[in-house]
Amino acid sequence: MERIAVQVQVRHEKGKGPSRRLRKKGLIPAILYGPHRQPLAVAIAPKDLRRILASGENTLVDLRIVDGEEVQTRIAMVKSYDLDPLTDKPRHVDLYEVSLEEAVRVEVPLEFVGEPIGVTMGGSLTPLLRAVEVSCLPEKVPHEIKVDCSKLRIGDILHVRDIVLPEGVKLLTDPTTAMVTVTGRMTAEVMEAAKAEEQGA
Repeated sequence: MERIAVQVQVRHEKGKGPSRRLRKKGLIPAILYGPHRQPLAVAIAPKDLRRILASGENTLVDLRIVDGEEVQTRIAMVKSYDLDPLTDKPRHVDLYEVSLEEAVRVEVPLEFVGEPIGVTMGGSLTPLLRAVEVSCLPEKVPHEIKVDCSKLRIGDILHVRDIVLPEGVKLLTDPTTAMVTVTGRMTAEVMEAAKAEEQGA
């Protein structure tokens, strides 16, 4: 998995007032937390956050944490971020510290690929699930999981159990959960062609 190096600055002032002043300076307030550390308030540059988000879901970030003359290094992932409702710009970011030797639980988005047979027969591909939860080492977290829908006919459903996972990735979402289906009815032309094919056979 791709890793991005980013420098952040420790924040010693907390609260709404200091956060507003920080944004006016062109920085984004953030919190770094994890299972083995107390939450640490930091500030990140918007351009660095854009690089992280543009690289895909669950990107690993090599953090260089600067506090005066003291510098620490940590590895983290973007857990969540808030957007300004008016400008759509990030207002706050949660960074989750990880260890490369410990498994993490994350949500991975699904990407439905291939043109279903049912769509060529007049149906529509209908996603029922957008992401699944998995557990694996941080460096094995996929950016997305591709689901081949090309064999789906109208009325067919793919479930979570049908996912082909990369090696080392464990599925946590209920395997009986429906992921995607093809809905709709066959057009009259397609139905006539299908009947003619059956009669010919």
